[in-house]
Amino acid sequence: MNLGYLFLLVGVQCILYQFNATNQYLLVENEAEEWVQMKIQIYEHNVKQSEAIENYEKYLQLYYKLKLGSYYELEIVIIPETNFKIQQINQKVCPKQCSKNGNCINNSCQCYESFFGSRCQFEIESYYNIQQYNIELHQFETSYLLLQYQQSDLINDQGQRQTKNMILSSNHAIEIQLYLVLPYQNISTSIQNQNILYNNSLNGSTTIDFSPFYQSYSSSQVSYSFFFIFTNNYTNQERYSMTFDLKSQEITFQDFILVTILSVVAFIILLIVIFIVRRRCQYIQISKLKYSIDHQPKMDIVGQLAIVTPAKDEECIVCLDLLENQQCRQTSCKHIFHEQCLNEWLQKQQTCPLCRENLFEEEGAQIMKVRNLSSSSIVAGQFSIIQSERQPIQQIILSRSMNNRLAAFQ
Repeated sequence: MNLGYLFLLVGVQCILYQFNATNQYLLVENEAEEWVQMKIQIYEHNVKQSEAIENYEKYLQLYYKLKLGSYYELEIVIIPETNFKIQQINQKVCPKQCSKNGNCINNSCQCYESFFGSRCQFEIESYYNIQQYNIELHQFETSYLLLQYQQSDLINDQGQRQTKNMILSSNHAIEIQLYLVLPYQNISTSIQNQNILYNNSLNGSTTIDFSPFYQSYSSSQVSYSFFFIFTNNYTNQERYSMTFDLKSQEITFQDFILVTILSVVAFIILLIVIFIVRRRCQYIQISKLKYSIDHQPKMDIVGQLAIVTPAKDEECIVCLDLLENQQCRQTSCKHIFHEQCLNEWLQKQQTCPLCRENLFEEEGAQIMKVRNLSSSSIVAGQFSIIQSERQPIQQIILSRSMNNRLAAFQ
């Protein structure tokens, strides 16, 4: 005895189904006219026992295992509220008999060559080496395309066996899955091997590199296929125009200009870095030389000054102590200081503590030369050497000229 009670909700069918099990399975089928989300749920004593969900489909089925001779009271929820069918069957079968477009093997549809889907309900459009494809899709509708090429179409003409790139374009946003189907391989095998080249939305154009999955064959006439799955997930209805173009992976003129500009910029940056490093090295060398000059022991210079005996009751201007208590030195400017006081003073200053006369003119001139060192210093040094070598020759010429004039006068 089969009894069914129908409870209608908005977009939902709730069915109380009472029956005695006379077969192995209870089959619930639902068909829709639109591409919608479909759901079938089976409850027993308010506990969910089984469920089937498909997004954006037109057909859905669910098998529920039965125990022969048992009595069942099931609550069946069907979404959406369209054409449904509930029946008991003895064994599982393929959905919709594979739409008569394939063979049912182990409860799974093995579709014929030009069909695809869980029940072989989709016909695959197949073309050879086209550049444009137009299609109109309702919301959530899916379409399938097989685009075929020969091996000679996919590689460069130079014979380097380098693959081209596919430039794929769309005039509106669309979801695309793209697989590469190799020669002697069917679509199902390609999907199982995950030879997927693109799986994303596209609005504009993109470049697809299929070389990671490409396999070369000795014959250039073997056929390669690109399997496209197009889905409209955005608008109620849209007309799409897809374009396909194979381009060689050669450097274009724009790429060449870009590479050239980047190379020149990199070279300029390298020269700047080398210049900065060289100037830094020169600065370090100059700093070291200046430091060595500035910190030369002043004791050697003070030691060259004359030791004098000061007059009585004269004071050292540095320490304000009497000069006669320590050894004293006299500077070139005729001022007398304690030797130790003068030495400590000259460690910090280069002038006389009293009259401020520069006591290290030669050292000061040498420091100025060090500060003005540059890359031309080497040339200047060589020029000074040449000038020094020329001086004896000039002296010889002048002496000979003077002797000749004296002889003529006599």
